[in-house]
Formats: sequence, structure tokens, C-alpha cells
Amino acid sequence: MAYRVELTDRAKWDLSALYAQIDAAESSAAARWFNGLEEAVYALTRFPRRCPVAPESRNSKRSLRHLLYGNKPHVYRAIYEIDESDNVVYVLTIRHGQWMKRVRMNCHEWNRVILRNSSRGVGSGRHPGRLF
Repeated sequence: MAYRVELTDRAKWDLSALYAQIDAAESSAAARWFNGLEEAVYALTRFPRRCPVAPESRNSKRSLRHLLYGNKPHVYRAIYEIDESDNVVYVLTIRHGQWMKRVRMNCHEWNRVILRNSSRGVGSGRHPGRLF
């Protein structure tokens, strides 16, 4: 069964900021890496449950998963949620894997960051953006 992948406004912003940060317009290697990240995110159309449950799910009423992309120390996380009733994967944000450690926040605080930054009212209205 194929799912539809939808990026929230926050995830779209994250991708465009990352594109500018790695200067993908000027570097063919950076462009290849960035295109690989996009392909990995959109590959969630098939078997989105293959990725592990995200640590942020512990303090959340929503089941969040994360796709890891890249090699250490340049691993990025796409945090997403699966809506089984509509067969949609909502990508909430895309962050550097070390981001949580750098800002030293716990999972509850991270949930609030995602809540504050993710797009509200995604999909059919059943996803108001609340994670807990």
C-alpha cells in the first residue's frame, strides 16, 4: 500500500534552509547529498513503518517516527507521523541529528519545539499540531 508524503511548512522551511546552508546550488557533491535526502524522505511512500519510533514519542500522545539520513557526524533526522486512515505520512521537521544534544533539551521540551514550529491544521483537520 502506497502512502502520500506531505511536508509541513516547517519541514519545507528546514529543507530550504539546509539547501542554502550546504550551498547545494554551487556544489555538485552537496546537491547530490541534498537530492538523496529528498529521495529518502519521499521514499516513505512505501513502508513508512520501517523507521524506528522517535524518542520524542515517549512524552507524546502521537506516534512519531524518524528517518535517519547521512553518515556520522552529518546525520539528519526527518521526524514524521503516519495517518493510517488517510494513508498519509506527515513530515513535521528535518533536523541535524545532534541538534537535541547541542541545545540540551529533554524530549518534552523537544515536543514543544515541534509543536510550536510545525504547520497547524495539516491534512483533514485531525492533526492540529498537538503532540501531547
